[in-house]
Amino acid sequence: QFVMALIFPSLLLITGCKSDTKSAEPTPTVVAPTSSTPTFASSAPTVIVQNNGLKLAGQTLTFGSSPQAESRVALDKILGDPKIGKNTCAEGGLAYEYANYSDLAVVFENGKLTGWNLRSGHFNTPSGVHLGTTRDELKTIYKDVTIDDQSTVGPAWHSGGIGGVLTNNVVSFMYAGTTCIIT
Repeated sequence: QFVMALIFPSLLLITGCKSDTKSAEPTPTVVAPTSSTPTFASSAPTVIVQNNGLKLAGQTLTFGSSPQAESRVALDKILGDPKIGKNTCAEGGLAYEYANYSDLAVVFENGKLTGWNLRSGHFNTPSGVHLGTTRDELKTIYKDVTIDDQSTVGPAWHSGGIGGVLTNNVVSFMYAGTTCIIT
């Protein structure tokens, strides 16, 4: 199954996508929760990752309608200056721009916000899923979650427009919207 999705340059090489940026990206950091009760990651920046965009303090950025310039101004204010780049996904030739805010990358197509992905950091979904959520917690929070243990990128999960990868039964990568990943 092929899903169009943006992944950070370190994973783009695995999936056949090319990146204009030349700096190496660090590998994902996984922090396992200390209890079996789903918990929210600590939230230094006020950004909630959603299946249709991002919710910031007092503002919602929506896939397909939030202009790139407006999105960048709002995110820069909270997360600082990003690394900007362009990618082309080998499967299907999707060309897009991205802003990589260290922990959070956002994707733009035709001047509009179209996706996000996480490899580290303290960001939550509205339901509390974050990097570090265990497989069992994920199943408790998202009753309809599907997990493909045969995915080429490792156990891949999806629920309600948000997806990700599990490493050692812990959420280690998350995305929504436009991405470039082969599952």
